[in-house]
Amino acid sequence: MFSFNKDGGRLSTAHSRYKIEENGTLVITNAQLGDSGHYRCSASNYLGRASSAARVKVNLNIPEAAPRITSFPRDASINEGLFVEFTCVASGHPYPDVSWWNNNRLVEFDGGRIQVSNGGQHLRIEDGKAYDSGLYTCRAQNRLGYIEASAKLEVKSSSTASVPLELITVPHDMVAPPGTTVQLPCRAEGFPRPEIQWLKDGHVMSSERRRFDIRPDGSLVVQNVTQEDEGMYECVADNGHERKSAQARFSVRSAREISNAFTYTSVDDADPGSTIGDQFVLVALEEALVDVDKALNSTLDHLFSASNRGGNATSSSRELLRIFRYPPENQRGVARAAEVFERTLDLVAEKVKSIDDHSSRSFSNFTYQDLVSPYNLELIGNLSGKRIS
Repeated sequence: MFSFNKDGGRLSTAHSRYKIEENGTLVITNAQLGDSGHYRCSASNYLGRASSAARVKVNLNIPEAAPRITSFPRDASINEGLFVEFTCVASGHPYPDVSWWNNNRLVEFDGGRIQVSNGGQHLRIEDGKAYDSGLYTCRAQNRLGYIEASAKLEVKSSSTASVPLELITVPHDMVAPPGTTVQLPCRAEGFPRPEIQWLKDGHVMSSERRRFDIRPDGSLVVQNVTQEDEGMYECVADNGHERKSAQARFSVRSAREISNAFTYTSVDDADPGSTIGDQFVLVALEEALVDVDKALNSTLDHLFSASNRGGNATSSSRELLRIFRYPPENQRGVARAAEVFERTLDLVAEKVKSIDDHSSRSFSNFTYQDLVSPYNLELIGNLSGKRIS
C-alpha cells in the first residue's frame, strides 16, 4: 500500500490532479507553482513499512517578451513650490528596468527633492522649480530591447506671473523713394516674452536676405528699397499663448512723385505750424540722395579699385589703412542716412536763402527748427533712414 505526504501533511488523492499508480508512482497533472514542496512516499505491507522523500520544484515556462508600457505618464502643470508625480508601469520578461530622463539627460535620484519608488515606476518631484520644466521620459528596458513614453512638465514661476501680450508700437503706412533705407516699427511686451515675425503679402520674411533686418526690438529695416519692396507688411507677435498682429502698406515713389502729392502755394497760404522751408523738403531730399550716393560710390571706387592697390609700400600701407578705417556695409547704411539727413537740411537752407530777399525775416538768425516744421523734420529722417526721436 502506498501513500504520500507533502510538506508534512497527508496528500489526498481525492484531488483530481493527483493520482497514485499501482506501482506507487505519484502523477501530478497540470503542475502549478503551489505543487512545489517536500514529498514523502510511504509503502507498507504485513512485513513492515518503508519510506523515501524527494523535493519537487515547479518552474513556469514563460516565454521571453520585450518591454511594454501599460500605464503612461501624463502631462502636468504646477505652480512653483508644489509637487508632481509621474507613473510609468511596464511589463515584459525578463521584467524590465525603468529609468527616467529629463530633456535627454538621465534623472539623478538623490533621495531629496526627486524620488522614485516601486521599481522606478513612480517618479515624484517635491518643491517644483522653474528649471524642472521640460520633457520627462520613462524608459523600460530588458535584454530584448526598450520602449519609451514621455510627458511634459511646466512649472510656473510665482515671481513672474503671466503678463498679457500687447503691441506697444505698430507699423504705419509709409512712402519712400527708391534707394533709401526705411524702418517699420513694431514692439511687443508680455510674459512669456513674445517673438516677432514679419510677413510681406502673407509670406514670412527672413533676415537672411541682406537687405532686410529684424532688429532686437522687433522693427523691420529695409535697406536700398526697390519697387519690388512695395506691399502689405504685417508684424506678428507670438509668445506661445497669445498671438497679435498689425499691418501697414509700404509704397515706393520717387521724391518728385511724393512732392507732387503735396500742394504748396506760398508760405502765407501754408497750414498753421508750417515753416518757410517746408515747400522745399522733398525736392531737397531727392537732390541730397543723389549727392550722397555719388560721393559714396566715388569713395568706394577710389579705395577698392584695382588701380589703387598697386604702388610702393608706403602708398599701399596708406591705402590699406584707409580701407581698414572705412566703415563696413552694415555701418555705411547708418552713416549714409546721417549724411542724407544733414545734406537735405543744408539744401533746404540754401533754397530758403535764395528767396530771402522776398522774406521780411533775417535768414542769418534761422535755425533748422525755424526752417522746417517738426512734421517735415520727421519726414526727412524717415525717408533718409535716420530715426528721429
